[in-house]
Amino acid sequence: ANSWSMKVPDKVTAIKGNPAVLPCTFTSPNKEIITVIWRILKHFTGQQIFNCTQEVITSAVCTSKNENSRYRLVGDPRQKNLSLLIDNVGYEDSMKYFCRVELNTGKYETQTGTDLHVITPARILNLTVLKNTTNGFSLLCLVEGKPLPKITWIGPGNREIPATNSASLVSQLEIPPDQMQGQMQNVMEDGNYTCKAVNEHGIAE
Repeated sequence: ANSWSMKVPDKVTAIKGNPAVLPCTFTSPNKEIITVIWRILKHFTGQQIFNCTQEVITSAVCTSKNENSRYRLVGDPRQKNLSLLIDNVGYEDSMKYFCRVELNTGKYETQTGTDLHVITPARILNLTVLKNTTNGFSLLCLVEGKPLPKITWIGPGNREIPATNSASLVSQLEIPPDQMQGQMQNVMEDGNYTCKAVNEHGIAE
């Protein structure tokens, strides 16, 4: 190839707590010593989160200048692949990432960048039964998910019962923004009750 180009996806979706790979490949006229840079938020001027240099053209090693070991190169610069892996992603990693390559004869950086979107499939964290002698008992179900899951209860005979979200309980517990608590009050009928949490990425019971 006699020209520069770079290919990155517009968006990458990753599950909270898992690794995420941000793909980046490029073409250039020459084979030379390569410096790989990844930055966040802004094209050209954003903060660098990763910087490594391939000291020898034939070497597979790209010597990193990074203290944060959550970032590492999974692409091979010799194959013109600069893909970056971020370990154990959290919601704070949801932002725009820019891939940049610097050779002896030129520099190239994606202008559009890649949006990393961190999600969490619905899951149930805790189930609690509160006894109440006069009005039966109450059930509490703490769930996690991003976007926030919808909670329903499945009662005896597979009846679906909508959960009420108890604001007073939520404020007392200071629940994180990706968690919510569903409640079923004044349950008089004995039997099996199942908490069901659903968001667009998963279902948990």
